[in-house]
Amino acid sequence: MRILVYDGDCPFCRKASRLIVRLGLVSEEGRRTLADLTPVLARLAEEAGIAKALVVIDTETLETRSAARGLLWLVADTRLRFLSVLLARPPFLPLLEAAYRFVAKHRYSLIRPSRSAIRCDCG
Repeated sequence: MRILVYDGDCPFCRKASRLIVRLGLVSEEGRRTLADLTPVLARLAEEAGIAKALVVIDTETLETRSAARGLLWLVADTRLRFLSVLLARPPFLPLLEAAYRFVAKHRYSLIRPSRSAIRCDCG
């Protein structure tokens, strides 16, 4: 089973992961915060770069992928598999990766902050 790991303290990460569930790329049970993971899975997520991107972990093989490649890995398990195959090839993959980096870098600008300061572990 593949799980989506995100920073549960980050408002943008919470919203984005809910959208991923609504799109059917992962079930609600497959959406986990870093804090909800076992020590082994948490270490894998940290090594895969959870501080800068979402991480997808296959709980059976312990393989990880992050950022755009992680999203494509989730799509590969859905009826939209053809889309992941297409987007994983040039020229689409470099564009998708650039778009992911742009959104990740500007995530604080893309959410409406609450009255309290935004505090999260992502970066």
